[in-house]
Amino acid sequence: MDKRGFTLLELLMVLGITTIIIFFTLSISLSTRRDERILLDQYIHMIANDIIYAKEYAIANNVTLVFLVDSKNKRYLVYRGNFILLEQKLPDDYEIRGIFANVHSSFTISNLGYVDRFGSITISNKYGEIRRITITIKTGRVKVMLDD
Repeated sequence: MDKRGFTLLELLMVLGITTIIIFFTLSISLSTRRDERILLDQYIHMIANDIIYAKEYAIANNVTLVFLVDSKNKRYLVYRGNFILLEQKLPDDYEIRGIFANVHSSFTISNLGYVDRFGSITISNKYGEIRRITITIKTGRVKVMLDD
């Protein structure tokens, strides 16, 4: 560098290095967000499978079960009386919410596999992406919805 300023070659080198750094930073950020979306999909499908498992367990053992969504502790439980059959906790950066028949956070699965309340379970991650499961009344059909 002389007293008049930078040469064109020096400016191109700085611009090239800056571009490479920005490219790697952006690709890592996009990769992390994609991984979070995949994890969110895995968690919602895990919940759906647990509901189906609870229905099959209730039918096979001729018992009534309760499926409870505990939003405060970011978990859900399946229990029979005072005995917890299944408990799953989500990571701290996820939110879970269950609304059944507009007021309850739980529903009952009968020994025939029927549910007593319709509603939905919603989970979201730190990026605000949302996934929802809807449960229909009586038959207890489970449908996973991806809200992007």
